[in-house]
This record gives sequence, structure tokens and C-alpha cells, in this order.
Amino acid sequence: MKKRILSILLTLCMVLYLVPISVFAEKVGAWGSAAIQLGADALNKTVNTEIAPTVYFGQNHENNPAAWRVIGYDGNGVTSAQGDITLLAAYNMGWSKFGSSAAYADSDLKTAIDALAEKLTSEETDAVQKQTLASGSYNRENTDCVSGTQVNNAVFWPLSTAEASAVNNDLRIADREHQYWASSYWWLRSPGAKGRDVASVDGFANIDHDGIDISNIWGVRPAFKLNLNSVLFASAAVGGKPDGGLTAVPEYSGNEWKLTLLDNSNNFAVTEKAISAAPGDTVVLNYTGASAWLNEYISAIIADSSGAQYYGRITRPDMGNGTVEIKIPSDLAPGSYTLKVFSEQYNGDYNTDYASNFTDIALTVENQPDEQFTLAPGGRYYFDLSAMNIPRTVNSNLPDSTLHYVPFTYAGTVNAYKLTSETATTEEYAQKNKYPHSLFVADFAVTNDVSWDNLNAKELIFGKGYAAGGVDYTLRAPSVGSGSRGSSNLGTPQSNEWDRILDKNGGYIKNWDGMFSWGQDTFERGTEPNRAVRGFDSTRHWIYFHAMDSRPFLGFRPVLEVLNPDTLSPDGLKAVSIDLGGGKLGGSSEDIQIIVKSGESFTAPASDGLTRPDGDTDTYFMWLGSDGNLYAPGDRFPADVTTLTVQWTAPTYAVTLNTNGGTINNGNVTSYTYGVGAKLPTADDMTYTGHTFKGWYDNKNLTGSPVTAIGGTETGNKEYWTKWEINQYTITFDTNGGSEIAPITQDYGTAITAPANPTRKGYTFKGWDKEIPETMPAENMTVKAQWEINQYAITFDTNGGSEIAPITQDYGTKITTPADPTRKGYTFRGWDKEIPKTMPAENITITARWRDTEKPTGEIIIGTNKWNKFLNELTFGIFFKDTQEVTINAVDNSGTVFVSYLVTDKDLSEAELDSLVFHAYEEPFCIDPNGEYIVYVMLVDENINITYLRSDRLTLDNIHPVIGGIENGKTYCEAQTVTVDEKYVDTVTVNGKAATLDANGGFVLPPTNGEQKIVVTDKAGNNAEMTVTINNGHTFGEWVSDNDGTHTRKCTVDGCNAFETENCSGGNATCTKKAVCDVCGKAYGELDKTNHEGGVQEWTTRTAFVHEQKWNCCGAVIVTSEVHEWKDGVCRECGYVCLHNDTDKNHICDYCKKTISTYENAATEEIKNADTVTAKLPDDSKSPQTGDNSNIILWIALLIISGGIMKGVTAFGKNKKHSAKIKDK
Repeated sequence: MKKRILSILLTLCMVLYLVPISVFAEKVGAWGSAAIQLGADALNKTVNTEIAPTVYFGQNHENNPAAWRVIGYDGNGVTSAQGDITLLAAYNMGWSKFGSSAAYADSDLKTAIDALAEKLTSEETDAVQKQTLASGSYNRENTDCVSGTQVNNAVFWPLSTAEASAVNNDLRIADREHQYWASSYWWLRSPGAKGRDVASVDGFANIDHDGIDISNIWGVRPAFKLNLNSVLFASAAVGGKPDGGLTAVPEYSGNEWKLTLLDNSNNFAVTEKAISAAPGDTVVLNYTGASAWLNEYISAIIADSSGAQYYGRITRPDMGNGTVEIKIPSDLAPGSYTLKVFSEQYNGDYNTDYASNFTDIALTVENQPDEQFTLAPGGRYYFDLSAMNIPRTVNSNLPDSTLHYVPFTYAGTVNAYKLTSETATTEEYAQKNKYPHSLFVADFAVTNDVSWDNLNAKELIFGKGYAAGGVDYTLRAPSVGSGSRGSSNLGTPQSNEWDRILDKNGGYIKNWDGMFSWGQDTFERGTEPNRAVRGFDSTRHWIYFHAMDSRPFLGFRPVLEVLNPDTLSPDGLKAVSIDLGGGKLGGSSEDIQIIVKSGESFTAPASDGLTRPDGDTDTYFMWLGSDGNLYAPGDRFPADVTTLTVQWTAPTYAVTLNTNGGTINNGNVTSYTYGVGAKLPTADDMTYTGHTFKGWYDNKNLTGSPVTAIGGTETGNKEYWTKWEINQYTITFDTNGGSEIAPITQDYGTAITAPANPTRKGYTFKGWDKEIPETMPAENMTVKAQWEINQYAITFDTNGGSEIAPITQDYGTKITTPADPTRKGYTFRGWDKEIPKTMPAENITITARWRDTEKPTGEIIIGTNKWNKFLNELTFGIFFKDTQEVTINAVDNSGTVFVSYLVTDKDLSEAELDSLVFHAYEEPFCIDPNGEYIVYVMLVDENINITYLRSDRLTLDNIHPVIGGIENGKTYCEAQTVTVDEKYVDTVTVNGKAATLDANGGFVLPPTNGEQKIVVTDKAGNNAEMTVTINNGHTFGEWVSDNDGTHTRKCTVDGCNAFETENCSGGNATCTKKAVCDVCGKAYGELDKTNHEGGVQEWTTRTAFVHEQKWNCCGAVIVTSEVHEWKDGVCRECGYVCLHNDTDKNHICDYCKKTISTYENAATEEIKNADTVTAKLPDDSKSPQTGDNSNIILWIALLIISGGIMKGVTAFGKNKKHSAKIKDK
């Protein structure tokens, strides 16, 4: 009984406070690990402990990612077998009664759990190991079966009592913050001790193996088993998979994971099995079977022996087959790794992802060669190839057809091989001969329609010496690989210069479209002299042509290899900018750059290839160096020159003369022409008040020697500054009784900072007798102060009180103190400062200080209900079905009120409220069903006057009443007890008439004619209805035999199990048939051996001496071995015809005493008792019927034939009557 009361109380508690759980907090492991871990090993830590891993899988009852805790792993922990993981819901995923019976197979709990399983994706469902929940019987805490019949193929399932007992105590707690709430209880699947009880777990992790009634609403907390082999890898639930390309897997100290499951339907694969690359390189892989659906990526993981190190979603692929470029992380240390490439459907944080099986590629990471020079790769630089005798047609796309300015891109340092002779390059050769070297690669094919053999004849395939800017190079074709691999046509060996340049940056090789570029390599198969080319269709496209082929689309794109880099410093290559000065190179007037050797002079470039500015027909050409000097092509620039500017005409340069405040009266100079020069103004040509001229200088700092003229060989714009010597003057201040001011002595024309006005107590400074100049004049001067006595005012700020007029009077005069102000609701506390006795030398404001004595006021508004005070007596009469908005209004005479509120179900006094924490009120808020609430409001003004408001008790209830004890639409045969499960019952009616509930919340529904409609309405307006029919007694069907001498009839009302059983009666039993019951019509009882109704008495056995009689119905003997009773030779009883015997020859039968013959010689042989004759009927050879003498002659004939001899026999006959008892029906 106590358990039943506790169950009811907990159920009510749950109904009142049931809220969805969307966030849960668990302790996590204090270890650090990678945020991505291959396989499922991340889940094999602290299994079935308080800090067991959390896995997000599927969706919960609120359609959010569902959280699970690991309680078993690979045969260890709870109900786990090798190859699986057992997971238990981290919290209750909904609530349900168990069902209408204790059988799990058709329970509400199974329906709720199956609904969660239906939220799984097909891939998640495939990863779950289906379970068989075997049936069994109650065995206290060892119960390990399902209640009711066996359940097959369960995806999710509740734990058994035995399984729950093995779960860590802390993990059994579904809601640690609300352990007392019924919502924290959860169902198990095992039967309890009684028929309607099922095992469960309470909010404190206690297991009730005896069970609780199935009508309780407990939590739905399923478990399931996950196939270990379905997990490709686990990642941190949030942020575990970095966005973008390959990124270092972050450290992760948490314990919440999401899974990437194997999608066996995904046939994605990569062709390559092994690759090598340097950090920062880009590798190209060939793939097949890619999907291009939503969220589909080609992803990759770089792993070493300790696990995943890098992860990246590389690209959104095209459907089917293609290539993917993967950039190797620049910080990846050299060594051996596994590059795992796969197709992945990425679904975001917390959600399960799906992927194809890994394609494992052996990745060898080589040392990325250090850049040999500080020159940044990727820059464009121009080289003069006009003297290199490059054969065939100059590429029309070049900016300079004379080849004086050919653009190259600096590729930086690559680790690649080159060739020195005609050969098919092997991987062995490439690995042995690759080396770091720095290359410039031409931006165009320099010439086209040229054969490999023609270039080789000019030594341009394997290298020709070239020098520019003091740097030595080799001009040659690049190595490009002797073969290709895959649909990408990448060159092999992969360490060729062409691919190594592209690995660094795919944009370093330009203008490849429609033009093949010859390489050094020979095609590795065939006997013809075929040579490899690259480009035309794509940057990495590889193919071959005959060495003698010369076609418009076959071109020579040279590289420049920097020779002897070890003899150059890292800064050995210096870029020099060229300003075309309005001219053009290939239609562009933008600046270009050339490369020279750092620290050495270099030759001025040629003018050939450059186009003069539009309209310029002059022939003048010079280079203007950044040193300001002019140079002709072929001249040597000093090592410190960094910029060259083309001069197309003899230059006139600007001259800027900065007079520094002076005036040039005569001889001003604004420009000069190269070769002529100019003379600068002298001191006689200039004036500057207050200054003396000291000459012209070529720098702002006026250092060095003065300049008097510009020479004819000088170049460049000139700027000069005048040097002046300035004079000093003094201003003296007479303060006329005021504070002292020091005189000002400073240079003429310098800005004068006017001193602060002098002060004199009680007086106002009226200014100086003459104005102080802004800058120092060219003379000494004295200024005198002017004064005026001051009046000052004392202003009274009554701060909301009664007004007090200000006091205004001269400095030092006596002050009369005014009366104190007044203010309603406040007490005057004095002034913020003392009122002086005489007028001070300043205006002052004195502010009244008050103490607020009035408390703020306000009101709580909920719907049409308002409360503007602390309600002393609470009622229980305000109910709502829906969410209610709470509005709080407040005012105070201070103008400021701090409003806060507290919502609780507790009846609290104002004294108790003083110690509680309120929530700040900023805008109306809502309270939701279901629960009882009291709204408390605290109003506080600036002076800490506090007013508490309290609403009446509110009940928000949107849960409908529950009618129990009967089922809707059902018919009953007797009065039924109806129960009402509702805390706030308002009305209960039966067919519109009020019904009264008893102390247990029920009432008796008596029999009546027709249907009875029960309507229960709670005080919030929620209602429940049921309609039943209650008959006055049972309606029995036909009697049916029980085959044991009884018959039974059952009540025909659906669901009623009433029945009556009576003994069978009536009917008559016979010797062959049992009596038939007059009620059920079935035979019963025993046979009556004395009742031969319908039978016939037959004489069945006869001899010459005796007969016997039987019933033909059952064979019962009536007369046994009785002697015949003769009359005229026939037995009067059985009709036996005597076979006469006359032993003494007296012609009288010895048996029947009948005179039988006069024949003297009749046989006299005696018929013995043992010789018997069975008479036969005339139609079927049976004996004649009793009394039939028509065949007497036949019998005599038979007797004679048998040779019988009649002897004299004395027979004694009796007349006997035989009867049988006939029982009436």
C-alpha cells in the first residue's frame, strides 16, 4: 500500500513539473586526447563509470541530437559482446506509461522506444545490432528477461533488471538536478513480482526489481548495441572536424563524441597506392565512384602510428570519376604516413556522418628544400634572350618580339631532377639525381613551330650558359617526366621540374592553353625518338611527340637555373624596378622588374623592345637611376641603384625654393635644363622681417655647405631651403596688484603663448591695456592689467523641495542663512556643504539632501487579474490552460524603481523574501504550464525603500483529467467503480448530472438503461470524456457441453468473463447409448445395461437338448442353456424342430415324445448331447424363426443325411416366460 501511495505522489509530481530535458551536464575525463580518433577506441575509456564517454547518435524525443553513455565495449561492461558497443540514453527521452498490460511486446513503452529508433537514418540503423529480448520469469534482482512474450529484432530496447544492476550507479541517475521528480524515474523491461508490475529505476538510481504498476508514467530510457566495425572514426562532438583543407587535429580534453559510420553503399576509391611529396606540396589523386549529393565531400586524414594527425574536407567533387588536388600541410614533419582518402557526408556538430571505406595511400613526406634565396617566389622578372639564338618562330603573344624583354616567373627552389642527355627517366634515376635548385620559368613559349631536335642542336634542351645582371644561369628545357599516370596525366617520375613547380603553386606556369612545351625527357616506351611535352589541354597534361615534329602548337618554354647558388648569399638576387616613363612594353606601361646580383654594379638594359610614348617622335633615350643620374644602355649602374626610369626626352627638372618665411624679391628660379644649370637668389634678392639671410641648403635640416648655383651636368629635381638667423624680443607684464607674470623673451615671429590671466581675489581681470600679439613682434613691449570687483551668487538646489531664492552680492559681504526647504514624502537632512558667513570669491551651488520616506508602488498583471500589494491570504481559485504573460508596472516619487521578481510555488512571507535572490525585470515574461505559481515582486527605490507585491496562487494546467476503472465504449454487466486522476477537479457529470467523488477520487457507476457519458472537467477547463453501458446482470449465451457431465454458458458482453456451470440432466441411457442432456444436447453419464429399448429378444444358440436367448441390441443373455419345451416335435420357446431319435423302435421320439414313423427299419442310433445343429434361415442359411415349422422335413432330411440314430430320450418340458426391464425415456 505504501508503494502504491508513493507511486501516486510521484506521478502527480511528474505531471506538475514535467519539462523536456535538452541539456545535461556530466563530468568529463581529465585527460587530453586528439579530437579525431580512428575506429571506436575513443569510446573505450572509463566505460560504465560516472565519466563514461558520451556519444551523439540519432535524435531524441525533441528531434535534437540524442546523447548516449557508453556502458559496454567489446565484451566488457554491461551486456556487451565482442565486436559491439552498448550505449544507454544519457537521460530520459520522453515519458510513457508502461502499457495496458505488463507485456512489453505490445506496450506503450515499446511504441515510444520504437518511435525513437525510427528517427535513425538508414546508415545508423544498419550500424545497430538488433537484439532478441527473451522471455522469462521474475527472479528478483537477477531478472534478465522481458516482461511477457519474446521480442525479436529490437533496435532500441529498455534494460533488464540484471543489466541495470550492472550499470554504474551515477549513470543510472537520469536527471541529477531533479532526482525527486517522477520525471527522473525510468522503466526497465523485466517483470515485477506481481502481474501488473514492471521493474523500474528511481531518480536516485535505486532499482525496484519488485516492480511498480504499469499505469505509472515513467521515463523512456533505451539502450542499444552498435557494431564496432561500422565506426570508421570518432570525433569531438563540437569542432572535432576542422573546416577546409588538411588541418592539424586539435587536442581535446572533453568526452563528448560524434561518429563517422561506414557507408557500405559508397563505392568511392582512389587509384594511387603510394605517393611522395614535400610539406606544402600539392598532390593530385585519381578517384572513382564519387557522389555529389548535399554535404558530400572528398575528405582525407593523415595518420601515423599514433593515430590521426590531420583532417580536412578537401573539395565538393563532381559525380563519378575525376581528380582531386590535396595540399600537404606545410608544417608536416618529414617521414612515413598513411593518407586516408574517403568520400564523406558531413552533417555538422553533434550529428552522425557517413563515409566510404578508407583508401589508404602510403605517403612519404620529404624535406621541403629551403629557399636558396630570399627573393619571393611568384614574382615576374624580365630577361634579355635576344642573343641566345633561339630557333624558329617567335611567339606572337610575347610582349617583345625582339626577345630583349622576356617575362619569367620565379618559382623559387624545387627539389627535382634534370637530364643531361637523351634518356627515358626512371624512378631510380629521379630519386638519385633530384636536388634543390632555383628556377625561373618563362611565362610563354618563347618560340613555336620548333622541333626538339632543332632545340637540342642549339644546346637549348640540356643547357646553355647565360648571364644577366651579374648572375650566371643555365638556359634549358625543364624536366617533365617520361610517362604519365592516371586520368590526370601527371608526369612520372613525379619529381620532375614541371610538376614540382606546379606543386608549389599551380599558377607559376602560365599561358599553357593551346601550346605544348618541350621537355627534356624521352618517352619511356617504343623505339621511335619520342619526346615528352606538357600543357595545351591543362597545366599538368602530359603527352609525347616525335623529336623531329615541328608544329605551330609545339613550343620552347625555357627555364633559367641559377648556377652556383652556394657562391651567392641568400640576398644574392636583387630585383630592380623599371619605370617605363610613359612608354610601353607589349602594350603595357606598367613597371617591370629585372634581376641583378646584389652588391655589384650592373649593365643598363637595352632600349630595344620598348615603345616610345604615343606621339613622341624624338630619338632621345636615357636611363635615370634611383641615384638621380642618367645612364645610356650598356652603361654600368652602381650597386645601390634600385629603380630605373626611362627618359624619352632631354629632361627639364623642377626647382623648388623654400624661403622658410622670407620673400624672393629678384632672381627667382623654378626649373633648370640638363646641360644648362641655374643660379640661385642671393641675400640682396631676399627679405625676411626679424631674420638675417644665411644661404641656400639642399636639405631641410640646413646642414652641409650652402649652395649658390645648379651645375649643367646635374640631373633630377632640386629642392633648396633658405637658412635664416632669427632675432629675439621681450614682452613685460605689469599685473597692477595681481599675481606676478614672468616676461616672455623669444625669437621674432615665433608663436607667443599668452600667459594665464593674472588673478586677484574678489576681482575680475578685464584684460591688458594693449593686446598681446600672437607672434613675437620685432620690438620689446610692456602691457598692464585692468581689474573690476566681482559679485557672486549662492544658488540653492532644493532637489525637489520648496524653492529658495539665490543670494547675489559683492565679494566679502555678510550672508544671511535662509530657512530650511520642505518636500512632501521626504525629511530634510541638511545641505551638501556649509553656507559661508561672507560671500566667497566664487559662485557656489548648495544642494539639499533628503531622505525618501515613501515606498514605491506597483502592480502585477496576469490576464485580467491585478495585484498591487502583498496578498496576505492566498486562494486556490485562479486557473489557466495556456501560457500566461506577466507584466509588472512600478512607480516611485524618486522617479527610479528597480524591479525584480521571483516565481515559485512556495507561500513565503516578506521576511523570508529578504534572503532570496530575485530576477531583474526588463520586460514582460511568461509562465508555462504545468504547475502552481506565486509571483513575488520586489520594488526598490534609490533610497532602498522596499515594497513587496504578491499575486494569488496561480495554477497553469493543460493536462487533461484521466478517467480510470473503465474503458471508453465498453459494456459492463454490473456497477463499476470509476476513478478520476486529476488534482484540480471542477465537475464530474454522468449524462449531465453531477457525480460526487469519494475520498479516493472515485465513484460507483450503477447499472442503467442505455449509455452513460462521464465528463470530467478540471478547473482550468481541460476535460475528459468516456461513454460506457452498464447492464443489470449478465447476458448469457447458449449452454455448451464441457464433455465431463456438465455444461457451461458464458456472458456475451465483450470483456466480461462471467459464466455458469451445471450438471447435465434429462434423457434416458440404454444398453448401447448414453443419455442425451435435455439442455446442451450432448451425451453424458454411463450406459444402462438394463434398458434394451429398441432391442429384440432372439434365440441365438440351439442344440437337440437346450436353447438360450439374447438381446440383439447388446448381446446380453436372457435365457442360458434351458431345455426345450416340446409340442409336436417343435420347441414352443425357440421353434427348434426336433431331429427325432427312436432308440427303442417304438416310433415315439425319445426327445420330444412325438410319434414319428411306422417304418420298422428306422435308424436307432442315439444323438449325443455333443452333436448339435445350428438351424439355418431359409433365405441366408440361418436357423428358422421361432414357431416356424415349414422346414421340418428339411431338418429331418439333414438328420438322416448326417447318419444320426435316434434314441429314446426322456425330456421334461416347462412353460417359462422371460422378460426384460424397459426403462422409460
